[in-house]
Amino acid sequence: MILKELIGPDDDGKKITTILRHKMGLSGRMVSRLKTVEGICVNGIPVFTNYICREGDLVTANVALAEAPQEVPAEYGDLTVLYEDDFLLAVYKPEGMITHPSRTQFTDTLMGYVLGYLSQSGSTTCHALNRLDRYTSGIVLFAKSSYAKALFSQSLKKARKTYMAIVYGKVVAGCGTINLPIVRLQKENIQRGISADGAKAITNFQVLDTVRYEDCNLSILKLEPETGRTHQLRVHCMSLGHPIIGDQIYHNDKSKEISERLNIHGQLLHAGRLMFHHPVYNKDIDIHCPVMRDNMKPMLDLCDC
Repeated sequence: MILKELIGPDDDGKKITTILRHKMGLSGRMVSRLKTVEGICVNGIPVFTNYICREGDLVTANVALAEAPQEVPAEYGDLTVLYEDDFLLAVYKPEGMITHPSRTQFTDTLMGYVLGYLSQSGSTTCHALNRLDRYTSGIVLFAKSSYAKALFSQSLKKARKTYMAIVYGKVVAGCGTINLPIVRLQKENIQRGISADGAKAITNFQVLDTVRYEDCNLSILKLEPETGRTHQLRVHCMSLGHPIIGDQIYHNDKSKEISERLNIHGQLLHAGRLMFHHPVYNKDIDIHCPVMRDNMKPMLDLCDC
């Protein structure tokens, strides 16, 4: 991707680093990388970062040259694309698949399949802009470059996310807000809990329906987090006394027994909608993802949501 900026009278006499940082939105790290690979040009000629711009100059930055080598292997297989433009790619993450490679699993990752998809158009990099737990399904958004990642970092902080969860029992309150701080319980594991000295965490919920399934009362919830703490929705549902069915970490005796009886071994949580403002196109983006997982569909078929 090559960015262009025509210097007007207001920018005459400014250093090119000022144009790159404040007019073209490049990070200091990216400017440093571009400098070493002759990725910064004025009127088609490579320049140093101490160049003084003049009115009429055409500044170009080849941001593709600033990409650090990516060690994740490209993989090829089925990938459900939900949205795509020159900067972003939104895809469906199935339950059970991890987003990034880990120390214990380096292949069969969502990022690997995204790289395989993008490689068909010559791209060799991507950056995940949001994360979902292994057994949470739904929308994951990727930036196609480091430039796009930096460009969307602010707008995505204000993104609206909507999840659907199937929880144990009948939630009496039709809707409400859970405002309970979350803290990591122990450094050596990932489990979180509610604590007064934890980080602020707010989740809005709405009961979409209550169903009877396999002699169990289950509630279908719409969840809209205002904050993005690790395991926030799972911990907050647990705090309501209605753990998400299938959750292997946050459960009570009854939800665990029902999950085992139904042979569900991963939380029934789905990221179904993502809304954010696109700073380049100056428009709101609204991405929807229907529930595709087989272990949620039978229960959802019983409700009116």
